[in-house]
Amino acid sequence: MKKNTTMIGLVAFLLFPFLVSAQTRVVCVGDSITEGWGLTNARVQAYPATLQELLGANYKVLNCGVSGSCMVKGDRATYWKSSRFVQATNFDPQIVIIKLGTNDGDPPRWNAHKGEFYDDYLAMINEFRRGGRNPKIFVCYPVPCFGTVKAPQDRTIKNEVIPLIKKIAESQNLSIIDFNAALQPYGNMFPDNIHPNAEGAKKMAEIAYKAIVPDH
Repeated sequence: MKKNTTMIGLVAFLLFPFLVSAQTRVVCVGDSITEGWGLTNARVQAYPATLQELLGANYKVLNCGVSGSCMVKGDRATYWKSSRFVQATNFDPQIVIIKLGTNDGDPPRWNAHKGEFYDDYLAMINEFRRGGRNPKIFVCYPVPCFGTVKAPQDRTIKNEVIPLIKKIAESQNLSIIDFNAALQPYGNMFPDNIHPNAEGAKKMAEIAYKAIVPDH
């Protein structure tokens, strides 16, 4: 019996790398909304964690959100200089979800850097394609900004940021996850008018899941 147990353990050890490599690797690029800022336990409540639960064991989801980050390279809080961007590209993902643009859409920042947004977004897409890689890339329309204080940012996102993301998606034949339209009715899930609570993060995960696995 001990010999059989040892043999089973050895087989499992040898097969483990193949089982891991068989998982579809998903990376979630984003800002504080992706990272899970404000949640009681972001490790299990942020939308990428719930997306992992929905996708199941055949997928490996990596949360590479960085609070406060922007798409444009010229901003002081650019995502490009974060260690998680390095982690995201080194993960060699087969599916990439890019959800940046909320912080870029803050009017002062947008006015300073809007001319850089399209080219820097396209450059990030090409980073994930570097070396002949061809992941499935989803670009995301930012979540709505709710309330009167955030109204100028919301208008900038809707009128300027989203049209550029749409243009990028069309030029690169990419799929779009429209968090903006889908979350319009759920302002109550955004207690500070910009970051989702646990229920809102779950809703985001469900939206992303339906995009990745549309038949479910």
